[in-house]
Amino acid sequence: MEQIKNMKVLEQLGNNCYRILIQNQQAQLDVISKRMVLANKSYLQLRKWIEIQYHINHPNVQKLYFYCHDQDHVYVVREYMPKGSLLNWIKYGDIDEELLNSIANQLFSVQQYLNENQLYLDLQIENIFFDENNRIKISNLEEIEHKSKKANNTQQIGLILYECIFKRKCRFDYVMLNDQVIRQPRVLITQEIKDSVLKLLQEYIK
Repeated sequence: MEQIKNMKVLEQLGNNCYRILIQNQQAQLDVISKRMVLANKSYLQLRKWIEIQYHINHPNVQKLYFYCHDQDHVYVVREYMPKGSLLNWIKYGDIDEELLNSIANQLFSVQQYLNENQLYLDLQIENIFFDENNRIKISNLEEIEHKSKKANNTQQIGLILYECIFKRKCRFDYVMLNDQVIRQPRVLITQEIKDSVLKLLQEYIK
């Protein structure tokens, strides 16, 4: 708690989320109400994802520096993401081929790390942010969990890249296959886009 007392709040980033200065370093502070957590019966889940994230060590996952608590709140101090979210980049900026290739390689690197450590995370474009070097960081790890088998996030990565290219959410068709409902992306893409995706995959395979 002593570290929290010595911090300086620079700005509010969102609901109970702040940009702070602590030990001469910018960071992100999340303030979580114990009352709300207990009301939702999710205290054990909260402790679980904090512990998992604290021990994750990957350059494309937002680093959790430390956490502490008092009688009413849990304080989580994480790496600050100054360049904002990938979602905002898609809405208001341009993603060229070089950046798209970089995003793809980093996402596959995260997937490999999660598989090696038997972790599963539902990758979503809303949970991807950029640091000061335009390196992506996976954030909002509340849904991360241990899995006994390797999870395949290839389709999720493909959907993220689709949204980067077309600047819109992918639509889906639902079909029956072997008495199961299968969700299939409804995508119409040009040969130029197919060639770009193939090039990305070839770069990753290398």
